Amino acid sequence: MKNKNILFLCSWYPSKVQLFNGNFVFKHARSLVKKKINLFVLVVCEDLVLRKRFTLEEGSKENVKELVVYYSYPFKFLKQLYKFIAYLKGIKYIKQKQGKIDLIHVNVLIDAGFIALLVNYIKGTPYIITEHSSIFSPLNPKSYSKVLKPLIRKAIQRSKFILPVSNELGNNMKKIFSEVPYKKIPNVVNENIFHISNPKVKGKNLKFLHVSSFAKLKNVEGILTVVKKLSLQRTDFSMTIAGDGDLEKIKNIARGKGIPTNNINFHGTMNEVETAEIFRSHDVFVLFSDYENLPCVLLEAQMCGMPLIATNVGGVAEILSSEEDGILIKAGDEKELLNSLNHMIDNFAKYNPFLIREKAIQQFSEKAVTDNIIEIYRDVLSLY
Repeated sequence: MKNKNILFLCSWYPSKVQLFNGNFVFKHARSLVKKKINLFVLVVCEDLVLRKRFTLEEGSKENVKELVVYYSYPFKFLKQLYKFIAYLKGIKYIKQKQGKIDLIHVNVLIDAGFIALLVNYIKGTPYIITEHSSIFSPLNPKSYSKVLKPLIRKAIQRSKFILPVSNELGNNMKKIFSEVPYKKIPNVVNENIFHISNPKVKGKNLKFLHVSSFAKLKNVEGILTVVKKLSLQRTDFSMTIAGDGDLEKIKNIARGKGIPTNNINFHGTMNEVETAEIFRSHDVFVLFSDYENLPCVLLEAQMCGMPLIATNVGGVAEILSSEEDGILIKAGDEKELLNSLNHMIDNFAKYNPFLIREKAIQQFSEKAVTDNIIEIYRDVLSLY
């Protein structure tokens, strides 16, 4: 890998406009840079307040070299054209600065995969694709446009590897095109930030935690409905709802349901260290999503030794594969969620936080994930 330049070509990535968009992609990049991979991130981002059509902002975060190309457009029907031009301007800039691009690592096929496909046709530069998006899930009502299917198929076909974060996602992508190598490589968790500080011992009240963006698919309202029902049965618990979405809206829903204040807590936007701290201060993580792929919050919770209650969607069953890890429930089933919360309160002592963390280290630690990615890099680059 010495002297090889890797372009991390991203559809999703944090920026000043979208602070948390694709933060899991940054975590992959950060872990690879720690392994001395010569990597440069490129992402484009719409910013309609720009005075110019394109602005290139180069920077570095935790030793990850980044270039964000912000773009605007005069008319909405020209958006994709200007996004396309923004990617090409970014690639040109990075080539002038870094020299030859030896491998493109696409993160989320739509739209960065289409740019990699074009560069592959013109320059012959090989590319691989890490896929995170739930857009390929049959449960997702916001599927990709059927007009894009031939282009998606071609982008998959010409890639050297497809690296879905879950087997379930990979199986859905194989329905489009299966005759390329697929290998599951999950999201990565920094085990030095997410760790167990003290053995989990149930206090007077069991502390449940939900962390998300509060998007509709997360079904936070369903959690609040069940919390209200649980509060009518017992008082020895609390639920914390935390995240970077519209917290006031969530608070209003909770008030409307009449949830007692001693059973519900709220927390707003957190950085990575603060997220790890709130995990360690709680006992059980709850996710009640309608559909998912491989949510980072579940991996981070496991790295902190927390048992899970989560819906059987996407790749969740791949990490919640044993009763030792927690409870897998049907999406949207509020009765099952209520029963699971009750079970956790009564049986929390049966879960071993150190065993849960050890399994997470084996699968999601920086070493486990980056070793697999670097192996793919070597395999592809050995052919060129």
